[in-house]
Formats: sequence, C-alpha cells, structure tokens
Amino acid sequence: MEKKFMEVEIRKRRKIKFWKLCTIFLIISTVLCFILCIYYSLKKDKEDCSLQNKDSPCSSNPCYYNSTCAVVDDALFCICPAGYIGTYCEVTPCTTEPCLNNGTCTVVEESYVCVCPDTYGGTTCDDRKIKDCNDLPQNSSSGVYTLYLENNMEISVFCEMSVDDGGWTVVQRRLDGKTNFLRFWDDYKIGFGNLTGEHWLGNDNLHYILLQNAYKVRFDLEDFDGNTAYALYNTFNVSNEESGYTLRISDYSGTAGDSMKDSQGNTHDNFMFTTIDRDNDVTSSNCAINKLSPWWHARCTWSNINGLYLEGLNKGVMSCDNVVTRDQWGARPSKSINLMSTPVSFVFIHHTAMSYCFDQNACSQELKVIQNFHMDNRSWDDIGYNFMIGEDGQVYEARGWDRVGAHTHGWNDIAVAFSIMGNFNDRVPNDKALTALKNVIACGIRMGKITHNYKMYGHRDVRQTECPGNSFYALLQTWPHFGHTKPVKPTSSSHHQTQTSD
Repeated sequence: MEKKFMEVEIRKRRKIKFWKLCTIFLIISTVLCFILCIYYSLKKDKEDCSLQNKDSPCSSNPCYYNSTCAVVDDALFCICPAGYIGTYCEVTPCTTEPCLNNGTCTVVEESYVCVCPDTYGGTTCDDRKIKDCNDLPQNSSSGVYTLYLENNMEISVFCEMSVDDGGWTVVQRRLDGKTNFLRFWDDYKIGFGNLTGEHWLGNDNLHYILLQNAYKVRFDLEDFDGNTAYALYNTFNVSNEESGYTLRISDYSGTAGDSMKDSQGNTHDNFMFTTIDRDNDVTSSNCAINKLSPWWHARCTWSNINGLYLEGLNKGVMSCDNVVTRDQWGARPSKSINLMSTPVSFVFIHHTAMSYCFDQNACSQELKVIQNFHMDNRSWDDIGYNFMIGEDGQVYEARGWDRVGAHTHGWNDIAVAFSIMGNFNDRVPNDKALTALKNVIACGIRMGKITHNYKMYGHRDVRQTECPGNSFYALLQTWPHFGHTKPVKPTSSSHHQTQTSD
C-alpha cells in the first residue's frame, strides 16, 4: 500500500505551480522537483507546493506524432522527431498532400515517400506510367518521358508528339553532326548521346520496348536545303543481343524510297547488327567500317543513316567516284582495327614495285597478292595502305580513310597513304592512274579526311628506299602540295604499325 500511495502522490505533484529551478529538473525526476518545491515553499512561508490548481502545460500531452513535451518557464516545448515541425510537431512532409493521383504519403526520416497506384509513378505520383510514347495523351508535348516496361524496367526516352499524330518513341536522332556515331558494339548496346539532342537509344532498350507489342518504324529525313522525306515500315522488331539484335522489317510506304533494299532486291531484313568491332554482315569485309556506319548491314548497300554527317556536300561527292570496295575486289577480313583521328595533314605516296595492272580483274588479283604478303609474311593486321590505284584508272579501298595503316613507319596514325600498283623507277604512272590519285585526294578533302593545306611526300622522304620510284618521285615534286623540306612529325602521335614494303 505504501508503494501505491507514493505513486499517486507523485502524480498529484505534477499539478503544482512550478518554480523556475524546479522546472529545470522536471524532465529528469518528478520526485526531485517535489522536494525542491517544498524547500522553496517553506522558505517563502505561505507557498503551498501540494495544492495548486494550475496544471502542467504537458499534462494533456498536446505534442503530436510521439514527440516529447517539455516545459520551459511555464511554457511547453515540443521536441519533434525528424521530419516533423510546428509548435506541436503537427506539420509533416505529408501535410501539404504532395502525392497526386490518389497516392499514399508516408513520412520517411526527414522526407516523404509516395506509394503510387499501379498506373502512376514518379516522386509524387505525377508521372503516368506508359509502356511507350503512344500511351501518352495526344495533346502531350514532345520531350523526355519515362517508360515503365512490362519487365519492370524503367527507360528514359524522347517522345515525338508532333509528327504523324504523335506517339513516336525516338530510337535515333541526328541534328548537327556533333555526336560521333562511329562507335563500338557496347556503345550501341547501351545507347549514347543526349536524349534532347543527338543520340542512339540503345539496342537493349529497343529490344525490350519491342517485346511489349507489335510496332512500326518511321524514318524522317531532311537534307541541308530543307527538303524532307519519310519511310514507314509497318513491321519492325529487333531480337536480343544473343541473336545479334537481328532486324525484322517489312511493308514499306513513304516518299524516301525503300533503302532497306538495294537495287538487286537484297534486303536488310533478318540481318544482325554490325559495328566496327563486331562484323555480322555477309560480306568478306566489315560494312560498318566501309560505310563508316554501324547498322543492320547486309551487303554494304544503301541504308546508311549512322554514317558521316557532312553539311554542304552534294549527292555524288558523299563518297569518292571510281572506288572499288574491299568486298568488290575480294579482300580478306582484317585481323584487328585501330582507328585514327581525321582530318590528317600528311599524304604519303608509294609504289608497290610489283606487277602493273590495267583492268579491274588483274588489279583485284594483285591486291590479293599484296594483302596476303602483308598479313601472312609480315604478320600485319591487313594490307598496309589506305588506298591503292591501278592503271585502269580506279581507286581500290585498302584500309580506308579512318584506319591506322602500316605504310610509313612512324607516320601510320597521322597520315594516309596511296600506292600505285607497279614499279615507277623508269617511267611515271599513266594518266588514268595519276588522275585517279588526284581525284581521290580531292575527295578526301571534301569529305573532311584530309586538311586543305596538307603536305605530300614520297615514302623515300622519311625512309631509306627508292619508293615511290625515281621517275614518279620527280613528277610528284612538281605538284602543288609537295613538301620540299623534311617533314616534322608531331610529338603527340602514337604509332600502331610498322612500315610497309616498297
């Protein structure tokens, strides 16, 4: 009984008029407060500690959300948990009802979390969950949206809402040529660029989107004069990476022409994706390298929308005339590929010091002999030169514009090399070959592969050799861009290959 009485007595003492010194100890011990109060009551004579009518401000527990009530100078003070504010801790991050569309707000630490209905997402449930851009209301603006796919993936995409009734999920966009599209397999797998500018969505993302439904694809094209055209395919699908992102495309309509077929009727349908480091086309060469365009290549044919972005070049000079491709002359695949930066400022001229050729069949056979020698006897990755020229007046693609060569030791990654087939110690190449050489260099300038103020040298200018032949070298010295002083190599270059033969 004594213990029970004591507990009741302590509860009564909570109703006293608190002294300043006593209130300091109230939170610590009610008993201690009571003792102090009696001490000061006796000292003040008529003060009665035990019979006061004024309740403690905390007696009614006015503080919300399990906050702690304290009294300071006869006034209450609520000690709020994290995330709660206000005199009584009555204001929370959820007080303003930030969750939209019937989302449920929950206080977490000093912030909130919205639990959204199945059809909405986002921090405040303001983002309507869409599987593709066609799920957006028709009056939506073009811009970046989040797709919530059926496999629980979330993908950010650009939705085009102003073309053909809107609802288009953008896979590729090119606007100004500032983004490099000559990239490797992994770049195209995950995507690159800026969604509001030039970009590739990513082959993985594209595959997962296309799993959800049947889709069509539209290509919108515009040239530098403002002329527009489009191509629409009502069947469009892309497989997974294990299948090489195989393309299924058919049922064309539009104004641009069906560039997913070539003039012989060969189609890109059912072909895998090809990049500069993964060759999945059906040619002996790599179409992504030949066309400078990773794509669903079949035989290096028409479609080339990831290729060079060249303003100001007319149709007909986008590629060089009279260039026989690697596939056309029957080149072996490269062992490996190293790319170099263009444009280059140095051009080296060679001769092969081997057989002459005067028609495409003979020149193709000579190219194969040279390629086999370079790859098998010298263990190089490929034929050494960038381009070769026959006295049939045709240019033959060797390594092409963008690949590091194996032609001029110490200069392979900062120069391009042209070699005319034959031995030109005692005579110069014929007019057809010389014209082809001049034209391909001019084409390289137009394409941005060679600088306008380039310097031309013979192989012998940097190596102890007769190349490109005594007679031919004497002629080259009369050409406008010939460098009459010893070339100075930039110190920043790095070298990937050894020199070629003469």
